[in-house]
Amino acid sequence: MDHLPDNTVPWTLICSACQGNLNREEETALQQWLATDVENRELFIQVKNTWNNDLEEFPAYLQADGSVAWNDLRTKLEEQVARENEGQERRIAGKEKSRVRLIGLVSIAALFVLVTGIVIWKMRIDSSSNYRTGSAEQQLVALADGTLIKLFPASQMEVPEGYDKKLRKVILKNGEAFFEVRHQEAIPFIVDLDIASVKDIGTSFRIKKANDSIYVSVVTGVVEFRSRADNEVRLLKAGMQITCLPGTDNSRPLIVIDSLAAAGEDKLRFVNTSLSDVIRKFEAVYKKPIAIKDSAIMQKRFTGHLDGQSFEGALDVLCRSLNITFSQENDIYYLKKE
Repeated sequence: MDHLPDNTVPWTLICSACQGNLNREEETALQQWLATDVENRELFIQVKNTWNNDLEEFPAYLQADGSVAWNDLRTKLEEQVARENEGQERRIAGKEKSRVRLIGLVSIAALFVLVTGIVIWKMRIDSSSNYRTGSAEQQLVALADGTLIKLFPASQMEVPEGYDKKLRKVILKNGEAFFEVRHQEAIPFIVDLDIASVKDIGTSFRIKKANDSIYVSVVTGVVEFRSRADNEVRLLKAGMQITCLPGTDNSRPLIVIDSLAAAGEDKLRFVNTSLSDVIRKFEAVYKKPIAIKDSAIMQKRFTGHLDGQSFEGALDVLCRSLNITFSQENDIYYLKKE
């Protein structure tokens, strides 16, 4: 059993099996692993028995307080390790004792990791998360379902409690964000914009929300835009954009749909743009020469909205986002690694 490294043990599959949550592909993968070695089967039986017999005894599993949960769980498992060692020392001798003892210890360690992970996961999904960026800051948010959200400067977003359980919804309170959504047919992804909402249908898209307007542009796939004023759904395909101006008093909001080409691309809006192309845009807009001093940064790509920024402000956001820096020599700006 000494040859069993952690990276050969499919802990995720074992955890799902203990909870009865394996799909057909996962069941096949687990059975293949069990069939390769008798020690794999022994380990799985040990973990499952420990799970079935002792999980209900953990008050930590239902604790809302993370420190209490951790301490209770650790105490329980330390006591179990002590019992395991004592019992096996009395019953088993020689090489067989060492092998079975190791199986027991590994199974208990596995249970410790699995149950602790569930406690942490439970605490994470049962509390909302708020994200806010400064005026020269961008932030990448990775959600539990694989969806990626890039928050641009001066933006605020909330991921409500219970995300990814029965509802995948985020609230963009203000500012701008770019969404790369991991599509799930059964649980659609929704962005709540207060006076409207955007629902993905396998999509990457950008949203900008201000006090007096909402702007949505679709890069790939399709989204549903729903105005709460009339509850009407408008489908936007890749290359289309919608602008919504809230109505005043009893007037309905003004909604305009057109293509990105018809509207004209903003000069300093970038979506996964190579650094060399970003530099060319900077030089065209700001009329200042920029050079790359370090070839190691050539492969970097940038996503962001810099319209309205001064040259220094835009360059600062670019450098912060890509973890690079710049220097000025004889009126030329040089970009290099930090």
